[in-house]
Amino acid sequence: MSAIEEQIRDAEGRLFARYDVSVTEHLLHLKVEGSALRVRVLETGSGPPVMLLHPATLFAAHWAPMLPHIPNRRLLCVDFPGHGLSDGVDYRNHDPRSHTVAMLRQLLSELGLGAVPMVGNSLGGMAALWLAVDEPSLVPQVVIFGVPALALPGVRPGLILSLLTVPGINRLLLSLPSSPNRSRGLLKAPLGRAAWAQTPQEVFEIHDLASRRPEFALTLSTMLQTASRWFSPRPHIVLADSELAGLHQPVRFIWGENDMFGGPEIGERAAELMQDAAIAIYPGGHHPQLDDPKRCGRSISEFLTASTLARKGALS
Repeated sequence: MSAIEEQIRDAEGRLFARYDVSVTEHLLHLKVEGSALRVRVLETGSGPPVMLLHPATLFAAHWAPMLPHIPNRRLLCVDFPGHGLSDGVDYRNHDPRSHTVAMLRQLLSELGLGAVPMVGNSLGGMAALWLAVDEPSLVPQVVIFGVPALALPGVRPGLILSLLTVPGINRLLLSLPSSPNRSRGLLKAPLGRAAWAQTPQEVFEIHDLASRRPEFALTLSTMLQTASRWFSPRPHIVLADSELAGLHQPVRFIWGENDMFGGPEIGERAAELMQDAAIAIYPGGHHPQLDDPKRCGRSISEFLTASTLARKGALS
């Protein structure tokens, strides 16, 4: 184990201890589109499974403040490739959408799971929607926090994300010296004032440490340059209206009213196209689960319970 891995696990231990959460680590060895890939999953709780997918540059452990508020569920928090302690991926050799769907499909299989509700924020929300559209039998319900990255029309990537799509410039930016304070500065705008002020220091510490891993720069830079060009996503990354209209699973959007990457109207339009979707607008920014972890956890529990009961009623 490298020194950085030890430091990440130490910071994670302190973060989970704040919320009296005990986790089990799974290191799963997959083969995705012909390439070996080790993916880490952190598990807590018991009951019906739910998979949680984090935003770009964050990691599985960032869900820690919300986890105590989702009772009676087996919560499976994934480190995406290149994030946390998962292996990296060179997306110049893979399409981000097909690779992500294949990875999540294998992940569920390796964990011995069938259909599992998906909860995602930003990149994680985009991945959850991709999986729900491309493998609908695996995703009975979806909860999306904030703009689901590039998955919906109308997203505003912003200057920094656009610079990270340019080969050479992206690797240069990602190689700049890091520190917990730099991580605090980088995350201030997407988090928003309230979430930024109350986010535990360990989150910024882990963000700093994980971004020092070479797997992080390789994965993030090649994913962004493959998925987007300058200020617009590549067409196949965005879900078409026909794909959204064909999505039959219950979907709940939870949107920060001041999300810097796009307003609630983006989610409202998508929800109107879907067969069974609704949107709730909360105070805050791009990461509602860090603005109000208790409210977001309760919303997940209530939505999953209600939609499960509705589905059972429809089948009876």
